[in-house]
Amino acid sequence: MKNPVFRRTAVVVLTLSALILSACSPSYVNRQNLGTPATIAEITKYYSGSYFGDDTSGTYYSSDGTYRGIGYDGDPFIGTWVAKKNGLGNTFLFKDTTHYWVKDGKTVSGKLSDASVIYIQPDGSHVSDIMGGGTYVGPAPSKSFRTESKFNALLKKLGI
Repeated sequence: MKNPVFRRTAVVVLTLSALILSACSPSYVNRQNLGTPATIAEITKYYSGSYFGDDTSGTYYSSDGTYRGIGYDGDPFIGTWVAKKNGLGNTFLFKDTTHYWVKDGKTVSGKLSDASVIYIQPDGSHVSDIMGGGTYVGPAPSKSFRTESKFNALLKKLGI
């Protein structure tokens, strides 16, 4: 391995292989000793009537199974949520979301669905282990929809 090009190429290939393998491994594996995943009843109680975010962006989960909010990009979204078991008997928070934004002067939208294993921590915060990759650590919820007037103004502006 005296050839520096071969050595550099080998390092790049091995690094990329490790990254690809880690990205393909299931994200729902509890690697951080997060405790037991929340049950359907715990998820429903925790999310119902709760707001996660700040005065700029965040999500409000209604007890009727809908949610709405403003993303970090400033664009509004509306969706539905439900805690239920998948076909393997694991409990997830399932969400279907429609995002709205302006493109070329017109309101457009896109849909996104995801599922997360939820771990509610003793301090009231939570960890969402998102299927397909990614873990989100969130604060304890508040009970007021802090961006509601901004959200309603955005919907009106977009004609939704």
